[in-house]
Amino acid sequence: MILGYVERIWFNAGDVSVKAKLDTGAKTSSVDARNIEYFERKGKKWVRFQFETRESGRDPVIMERPVKRHVRIKRHHRDNQRRAVVMLDFCIGGRPMRGEFNLINRERFIYPVLLGRQVLKKIALVDSGASFLGGRECEPGSGS
Repeated sequence: MILGYVERIWFNAGDVSVKAKLDTGAKTSSVDARNIEYFERKGKKWVRFQFETRESGRDPVIMERPVKRHVRIKRHHRDNQRRAVVMLDFCIGGRPMRGEFNLINRERFIYPVLLGRQVLKKIALVDSGASFLGGRECEPGSGS
């Protein structure tokens, strides 16, 4: 599949649609998460967060996921940052997928989701001069 540098993706079983930047320069994917709270469930670390969709008129979506691991993000001219990583199901170009996403406040970025090359290598080539090539919407029930 060939995708553009910006595509629409779906989360929460096709209920939440957002624009995502596809970035082959980023190793990991990230999602706009606010009010991140850690808690334990059955002896495992979990995280609850508000996923900011930025869709007009829509409230943030509350998500709870087990913490898979933590990642250290190198930032230019600033201290490294430690972020929680969770698995999220999503759908892009009509194709259901699953990938690791680190949680970070992305309010200063244009897009609430960034898809990095760990996810992209499994699904598509990216045409950096185009956008919205995926075309197909995702059916309800995909990308939970």
